[in-house]
Amino acid sequence: MGKKKKKQQAADLDRKQVAATIARQRRITDKLGVPQIERHVFLCAEPSKSKCCSRKAGLRAYAHLKKRLKDEGLLRAGGVYLTKANCLDVCKGGPIAVVYPDGTWYGHCDPPVLDRIVDEHLLGGRPVEEFRIAEQPLPSVVREAGVGEDGGSKKGKKGDRKGKGKGG
Repeated sequence: MGKKKKKQQAADLDRKQVAATIARQRRITDKLGVPQIERHVFLCAEPSKSKCCSRKAGLRAYAHLKKRLKDEGLLRAGGVYLTKANCLDVCKGGPIAVVYPDGTWYGHCDPPVLDRIVDEHLLGGRPVEEFRIAEQPLPSVVREAGVGEDGGSKKGKKGDRKGKGKGG
């Protein structure tokens, strides 16, 4: 067998492995509730360098927010996905949180502030101005990127993002 044929077989095997992995990843994201996500909250919770808050304070805030979202029925399939971030580069007055697609950034996100963000922003649809440090909403890109609900191509079909979550 020639080198060219061996390379082609290796490339075919790689494509099959990638396709199998992608299929597994799609099943996992379905189980995680990714198709129902309306908002994604990133919380600076595990800073490798404790500039904005201590690691302990960040993890305490994350645990509180995760429990609160779960108690409200918002976590994952409820429309809100939560991600623990290392650092959001603000490095002052943390923990820092950002809510997407709204693009609302918050400072001083200790448990009482996180409760207000859940109540007023995620449930009520109004940012908590007292702790808002920046805002840059993401453009409405759902369906414009050519990806359909089933992960397949939907080229040429445009649409608006579905709502902004509970109460939004």
